[in-house]
Amino acid sequence: MLPKKLLEGDAKVEFSVLTHKCLLVPGEMFDERAAAEYLAIEGLGCAQDERAVCDFTEDGIVGVMAVSSGCADEICTLLGDRAVFTTPLVWHYAAQGKEMRIYTAGGVSFIKLYDGERLQYAEAVRTSDSNDVLYYIALLDGVFALADYTAYIRGESASETAKLIKRYFKKTKCE
Repeated sequence: MLPKKLLEGDAKVEFSVLTHKCLLVPGEMFDERAAAEYLAIEGLGCAQDERAVCDFTEDGIVGVMAVSSGCADEICTLLGDRAVFTTPLVWHYAAQGKEMRIYTAGGVSFIKLYDGERLQYAEAVRTSDSNDVLYYIALLDGVFALADYTAYIRGESASETAKLIKRYFKKTKCE
């Protein structure tokens, strides 16, 4: 049940969906009726008890994520169009140069690479510990040559992850 103060008023109420089943779609290519199909094409299809929800960002990117149907239905019944589902994958960062942004919560790491303001890569991956995060970063290093990137680490086990990553990537900061 939601706290009573969230049920009152007209303000939007944001719900962060912490799942690896999320992706970004350019707004000009997005068709809301096909949201679940975007996830399925990427191998992230909704389970029988899930449905796709979307977050339309101001910068023209649409976050698509799978969420429990029962949970989404209850929230939407209580809040109507005041309910906003979002994912850390759509969080906007004012990047200054080459940056790697990692936020970990609920066993999922949300990894984004920027070259200045230009988003180069974004993905949510399942991670059980800091070694898993390092593994994914090592894979990305083979594609993006991350030596010149500054890594910003936030969320669960951020200091442990930053300490591990700093062994390989000198420009690492824990936020």
